[in-house]
Amino acid sequence: MDSTDIIGIGLLLLVLSFVFALVSSGLLIPLGVLVLLVGLGLYGFERYHEKRMAELE
Repeated sequence: MDSTDIIGIGLLLLVLSFVFALVSSGLLIPLGVLVLLVGLGLYGFERYHEKRMAELE
């Protein structure tokens, strides 16, 4: 086992404990909704930008 594997396992354990803390505190659902809304906004802006650039050509 390499030292990078041990670091990876440690980071994985930290991430899993953080996710478990978010789930147990009930913050994961609002956080997921926020990320989803930001993603949809960026996707819509990208489509709008592509449409505008196509009109200008």
